[in-house]
Amino acid sequence: MVPTPLTSCSDAIKDIAAKTLPKGLHTGDDVLQLATAICNHVSYVTGSTDVTSTAEQSFAQGSGVCQDHAHIMIAACRSLGISARYVSGYVNPGNSHAAASHAWVMWLNTHWVSRCDQCHLRQRFVLPLGDWARLWTPALCAAYAKAA
Repeated sequence: MVPTPLTSCSDAIKDIAAKTLPKGLHTGDDVLQLATAICNHVSYVTGSTDVTSTAEQSFAQGSGVCQDHAHIMIAACRSLGISARYVSGYVNPGNSHAAASHAWVMWLNTHWVSRCDQCHLRQRFVLPLGDWARLWTPALCAAYAKAA
């Protein structure tokens, strides 16, 4: 778990992770609890950061967008010894004609490959490996199934 420039972990990020999950991160509910703590600290404010903003910067200023929430979540997960990665894509615009880019986090432990979308916590996007298997290619699914 090597930090990247965008996901380096400040003492303040380590502190919120440790205080939120003193027994560590073990379940999907733990992931959502940590994501909620991050969202409570970092308000979603369009235009408050840019693509070069780091987890440390957006956490310190207390504002950011989905990519910042994802970078902070990755840093926090890694501070707890959990592998996590950044995922980006587009929000399904539904009946509107405006698709938007979006960022979220996937985390890995011994039983699950799950997604946590901090911007849509109420929807609880934490899925078991079997659910992801229906969304990914057979080769990717086989690789992750072996890890589980």
